[in-house]
Amino acid sequence: MKFSDSMRFPYPILSEITEDYSVGKFGCEFIIEEQKNGSLVLTSNITIDDSPKIVELIQQGKVAVGYYIMCRDTYYDVLQPAILGRHSVTIPEGTLFGTVKLRPVAWTTQDDVDLSTSTLDPEFSIQPLVSKGSIVALDNEHRFSMDPKKYQSVGSVFELVSNDTAEPGIFEVDTENSRIKIVTDKNTFERISQLRDTTDRNYLLCSLFLPALTEVLARVSKTEDEGKMWYQVLNAKYDELGLDFTSTSPVRDAQTLLQQPLHEFFELMERV
Repeated sequence: MKFSDSMRFPYPILSEITEDYSVGKFGCEFIIEEQKNGSLVLTSNITIDDSPKIVELIQQGKVAVGYYIMCRDTYYDVLQPAILGRHSVTIPEGTLFGTVKLRPVAWTTQDDVDLSTSTLDPEFSIQPLVSKGSIVALDNEHRFSMDPKKYQSVGSVFELVSNDTAEPGIFEVDTENSRIKIVTDKNTFERISQLRDTTDRNYLLCSLFLPALTEVLARVSKTEDEGKMWYQVLNAKYDELGLDFTSTSPVRDAQTLLQQPLHEFFELMERV
């Protein structure tokens, strides 16, 4: 089922995107564990706060909870029943690949379910009776990536290259190949190479990799770069973070991908 935050229903929905209830919250947290055999253990923790009416309906068997699992790349679109609290399911290897979306929901299991409660918005003055299969609670979308490329480090997409014609002390960024080339003169190349083999290599995060990655994100083109290895790795990282690779804030995103390199820099300075 396709969901949009702009969707509206003729009956009350317990959700952050509506104001149908004066109090109450429906939410879910997920733990995602990939197994050695390639399967996936997906653990949900569904909670309902300050909404005793819906909790009562669940206890009576009139409402069920769970979440949609949606994977465009494998055409997997399933409503997974769960319970309030922790619940785990195992998904076989190969079922999911690429971006996976999870959307927690609660729905009615029979007709004429009465949602009347004192916490409803006054606009629902008529007794709200809903039919079987109606969504009565909805949480925000959760995303994760099943792309193996997400496990490659951001640093793996870079290649340091020496060029005799490069201006001394100045590096250039070349994105035309499968890896991003950082091109510099021979002397700078040798000094960077030496630093990368020491405990002070994190100095390079702010001085070299952060500006290089910022430039890459600023000029990335899906049409021209989609088939390159570095694009696929970065795109998988964005999927994992639930971000849009084609709508970036280059400086901010580069810092996120490098795990806030300023923190590393300050820690190095404190040890000096």
